Amino acid sequence: SILDDTKTSMGARMMRKFIREPLLNISKINKRHEDVSYFINNPVLRHDLRDLLKGVHDLDRLMGKIIIGTENGRDLIAIKHSLISALSIISLFTDRNLINSNYL
Repeated sequence: SILDDTKTSMGARMMRKFIREPLLNISKINKRHEDVSYFINNPVLRHDLRDLLKGVHDLDRLMGKIIIGTENGRDLIAIKHSLISALSIISLFTDRNLINSNYL
């Protein structure tokens, strides 16, 4: 799709939510624009993040399976790999001082 160039199922759901429920608060709109601009202007970071996101499985779906008790071993391994990728994403951001490690 023209609007959806997301790389994960979670990203696709987030994009649909952004379209269906647009922000109305001007400060939140400006913050989102700043965030998007940052990634547009930092292609190396964007590329590194996209590579790391490839290791993140559909956590919404996996958590749903755990909640209803239908998870299996593969699902648990997918969660493990996703958490490892999440730690790498946090490191990517903290190494560039994009998030304060005190918040983690």
